[in-house]
Amino acid sequence: MHKHGYIYRDLKPENIFHCRKNGLLKLGDFGFIKHLKKGERAYTLCGTPEYLAPEVLLGSGYSYASDWWSFGILMYEMIMGRPPFKFDGSQDMDPLQHYKNIIQGTFQLNNITDPLARHLIKNLCHPDQSYRYGNNMADDGGVEQIKKHKFFNLDWKVIE
Repeated sequence: MHKHGYIYRDLKPENIFHCRKNGLLKLGDFGFIKHLKKGERAYTLCGTPEYLAPEVLLGSGYSYASDWWSFGILMYEMIMGRPPFKFDGSQDMDPLQHYKNIIQGTFQLNNITDPLARHLIKNLCHPDQSYRYGNNMADDGGVEQIKKHKFFNLDWKVIE
């Protein structure tokens, strides 16, 4: 989608579906998708709170890097079984404290045993979007930087 100028803005487990026919994962619920012209930013506060990037919460303008942040959060949750910014373990944390935790961008990665997963998540969830993996628009929205990460020991040509 990024390659065609679209940001998704709502990546979360509930929007990922498994195709029985070919075994691939597919995205659903395109209610927040937005087309961006080159260099354009979005400013709408939308998406699911646990997956919102700091720049979305701050209203400072965002682009494709916010989707890669959500992907990092999704990876963390799949490994740890919980979102990273709810430090007290409660699913009922005060929303304002939750947003402060996201903006500060500090969460525990040392309890993720795979060092490659830790490295990838740390760089996908960098609080400064200019340093975040996937933000380099010179290579199809930065996806090549992520695909080449050693965590993904895959032949992407077979999947594409």
